[in-house]
Amino acid sequence: MPEIKSLLEQQLERGEELRSTWPWRLLVFTALAFVILILVYAGMSFGYAPYLNSEIKKLDQKLADLNSQLESDQPKALMSLYSELLGVQGLLESHPLASKFFDFLEKSTDSRVYFTNLSFSVEEKSIKLEGIASDHNSLVRQIEIFRRSPRVKAIFLDDSRTRDQNDAQFILRLIVDDAMFK
Repeated sequence: MPEIKSLLEQQLERGEELRSTWPWRLLVFTALAFVILILVYAGMSFGYAPYLNSEIKKLDQKLADLNSQLESDQPKALMSLYSELLGVQGLLESHPLASKFFDFLEKSTDSRVYFTNLSFSVEEKSIKLEGIASDHNSLVRQIEIFRRSPRVKAIFLDDSRTRDQNDAQFILRLIVDDAMFK
C-alpha cells in the first residue's frame, strides 16, 4: 500500500519556488531612471547650454555697442558728475534742515493763529515767531501747545499787544532741542 505522505513531507520534497518578479521590476525601474537621467543630461548639455551661451554673446554685443556709443570724454564726465553728487549728498546729510521745524510748526499751530515772520538761529537753537492771534485766549492756547511739545525746551513771550480789531499781535521766541534741525 502506498504510503500516505504527510502534507509537510510533500512540501519539503517539492522545494521552494522562487518568484522572480521583484528583481525584474527593480531592474526595469533602475534602467528607466537611468535613461531619464541620460536624456536630461543630454538636453542640458546640447540644448540649454548653447542657448545660454548665445544669450551671453547677445548681451556682450549690446554692452559693446553701448560702450562704442559713449564718447571717450563721456565716461570721465559721468564719473566726475557721480563724485560731485556724492559730495552734495554728504553735505545735505550733515547740513541742518529746517524742514522738520516747518512740519512741527504746521502740526502745532492753532487754527486762530497765523505767523507773519519767522527767523531762527541754529547756533542758539532759537526760533523767533511774529504773528497775529484772533484774541489773547488764542495766543495763550498757542503758547500752551508749544509748552506741551517735547521738542520745545523754553518759550518766551517777547511782545504782545492788542490791535484795532481786538486781535493780538505777538512775538514769541522758542528754544528747541537739537533734533529739530538735524
